[in-house]
Amino acid sequence: REKTKQWLDIACERAGQREASPEAFKLKQLFSKQEWKQLTNDFRRDLGREFSYAVSKGRIDNVRCVGKSQEHHNLYLKS
Repeated sequence: REKTKQWLDIACERAGQREASPEAFKLKQLFSKQEWKQLTNDFRRDLGREFSYAVSKGRIDNVRCVGKSQEHHNLYLKS
Protein backbone atom coordinates (compact mmCIF):
# COMPACT_ATOMS: atom_id res chain seq x y z
CA ARG A 1 0.00 0.00 0.00
CA GLU A 2 2.83 2.39 0.84
CA LYS A 3 4.52 1.59 -2.47
CA THR A 4 1.30 2.45 -4.32
CA LYS A 5 1.14 5.79 -2.49
CA GLN A 6 4.73 6.60 -3.45
CA TRP A 7 4.09 5.88 -7.14
CA LEU A 8 0.75 7.72 -7.00
CA ASP A 9 2.47 10.79 -5.54
CA ILE A 10 5.00 10.69 -8.40
CA ALA A 11 2.23 10.35 -11.00
CA CYS A 12 0.22 13.21 -9.50
CA GLU A 13 3.26 15.46 -9.34
CA ARG A 14 4.23 14.74 -12.95
CA ALA A 15 0.67 15.20 -14.20
CA GLY A 16 0.49 18.53 -12.41
CA GLN A 17 3.77 19.64 -14.00
CA ARG A 18 2.63 18.83 -17.56
CA GLU A 19 2.01 21.72 -19.89
CA ALA A 20 -1.61 22.34 -20.79
CA SER A 21 -2.33 20.55 -24.05
CA PRO A 22 -5.29 19.56 -26.21
CA GLU A 23 -3.65 16.12 -26.53
CA ALA A 24 -4.83 13.51 -24.02
CA PHE A 25 -2.34 11.36 -22.13
CA LYS A 26 -2.34 7.97 -20.38
CA LEU A 27 -1.01 7.28 -16.92
CA LYS A 28 1.90 5.28 -18.29
CA GLN A 29 3.09 8.34 -20.24
CA LEU A 30 3.98 9.97 -16.93
CA PHE A 31 6.74 7.39 -16.46
CA SER A 32 9.77 6.30 -18.43
CA LYS A 33 9.51 2.95 -20.20
CA GLN A 34 12.01 1.54 -17.71
CA GLU A 35 9.97 2.73 -14.72
CA TRP A 36 6.72 1.38 -16.17
CA LYS A 37 8.18 -2.02 -17.07
CA GLN A 38 9.39 -2.64 -13.52
CA LEU A 39 5.78 -2.55 -12.26
CA THR A 40 3.64 -5.68 -12.36
CA ASN A 41 0.35 -5.69 -14.25
CA ASP A 42 -1.59 -5.92 -10.99
CA PHE A 43 0.33 -2.99 -9.54
CA ARG A 44 -0.26 -0.91 -12.68
CA ARG A 45 -3.98 -1.67 -12.45
CA ASP A 46 -4.10 -0.61 -8.80
CA LEU A 47 -2.10 2.51 -9.57
CA GLY A 48 -4.48 3.32 -12.42
CA ARG A 49 -7.48 3.05 -10.12
CA GLU A 50 -5.85 5.26 -7.51
CA PHE A 51 -4.79 7.84 -10.09
CA SER A 52 -8.27 7.91 -11.62
CA TYR A 53 -9.75 8.43 -8.15
CA ALA A 54 -7.29 11.24 -7.41
CA VAL A 55 -8.23 12.96 -10.68
CA SER A 56 -11.97 12.55 -10.00
CA LYS A 57 -11.53 14.16 -6.58
CA GLY A 58 -9.67 17.15 -8.04
CA ARG A 59 -6.33 16.31 -6.42
CA ILE A 60 -4.44 17.35 -9.56
CA ASP A 61 -5.16 20.88 -10.74
CA ASN A 62 -6.59 21.17 -14.25
CA VAL A 63 -6.38 17.43 -15.02
CA ARG A 64 -9.53 15.54 -15.89
CA CYS A 65 -10.48 12.18 -17.35
CA VAL A 66 -11.83 12.53 -20.88
CA GLY A 67 -12.58 8.91 -21.81
CA LYS A 68 -10.85 5.66 -22.64
CA SER A 69 -8.40 4.55 -25.29
CA GLN A 70 -8.97 1.58 -27.58
CA GLU A 71 -6.97 -0.45 -25.05
CA HIS A 72 -9.43 0.62 -22.32
CA HIS A 73 -6.87 2.87 -20.60
CA ASN A 74 -8.20 6.10 -19.16
CA LEU A 75 -7.28 9.22 -21.09
CA TYR A 76 -6.53 12.43 -19.22
CA LEU A 77 -6.34 16.03 -20.30
CA LYS A 78 -4.36 18.87 -18.73
CA SER A 79 -6.01 22.21 -19.41
